[in-house]
Amino acid sequence: MANQKFGEQSGKAPQVERNEDSPDISAKDIIQGIKGLNLNSYATRKSIAQGMLDLALLTANASQLKYILTVGETHQFYHLLLVLIIVSISLQ
Repeated sequence: MANQKFGEQSGKAPQVERNEDSPDISAKDIIQGIKGLNLNSYATRKSIAQGMLDLALLTANASQLKYILTVGETHQFYHLLLVLIIVSISLQ
């Protein structure tokens, strides 16, 4: 390389500097990743997560129902809250 003139190329492909922020995967890699995705596993995880959220909502509603029944009719919105909590639990 030392004896080459300034405008000549050495026969090797020039090194392209890559930006650190740019992804290093191609569209082919993405398509292969999608083909390799186990949809049954994804559906199972999604169902488990949805079940956990349903359980969390049910326990939150039960806690609110316990609170409103403990306070009793002295609460300003007792009847409204009681109806809304019961509707929420029944819709689950």
